[in-house]
Amino acid sequence: MSIIEALARAGSTTERAGTEAVIVRAPSVGAAAPADAAAVARAQDSKDTNIVRVNLQNLQGVLSQNIDLRAGDTIFVPRAESVFVSGQVRSAGEYVIRKGMTVRQVLTLAGGLTERGSARRIQIIRSVDGVDSTVPATLQDAVRAGDTIVVRESLF
Repeated sequence: MSIIEALARAGSTTERAGTEAVIVRAPSVGAAAPADAAAVARAQDSKDTNIVRVNLQNLQGVLSQNIDLRAGDTIFVPRAESVFVSGQVRSAGEYVIRKGMTVRQVLTLAGGLTERGSARRIQIIRSVDGVDSTVPATLQDAVRAGDTIVVRESLF
C-alpha cells in the first residue's frame, strides 16, 4: 500500500493537517509503533528506527513521493501551524498558516476588517521563550506560529 492509499483509507487529511507526513519505520517486524507525537519525537532520536518525511503537497504532482509502506510503518501527520485573530475582524478565530504568510494574508482569511477596524492599529502578541510581548504590526509583517493578531478599533 502507498502513502496516498493509506491516507485515503483513513479518510484523508483535514484542513488542520500540516504539509508533511512523518513515516516511522521500525527496523524489525515485531517492533512496536509509536502512538503519538511524543513517541514519534522519541523515535526520531532512536538509532533503531528509520524516519521518512514526505511533503504532502508534492504528492499531487510528483508520484515518486508516493512511497510504498512496509509492515509496521506508522504515519503521523502533525497539526498545521496556526495563529489567532481577534478584535475588529469579520470572523475572529484560529487560522492555519503556511510559511511566509503576512498579517494581510491572515486578515484576509479572517474575512477582513470590520467598518470599525483600523489597518494602522494592529498588534501581534508573540510568545518568545515563554514571555509574551506585544508589538505593533503592519500588513506586510510576517506572522509566526502561535501569534495572536489583534485589530484595534479606529480612533475616528
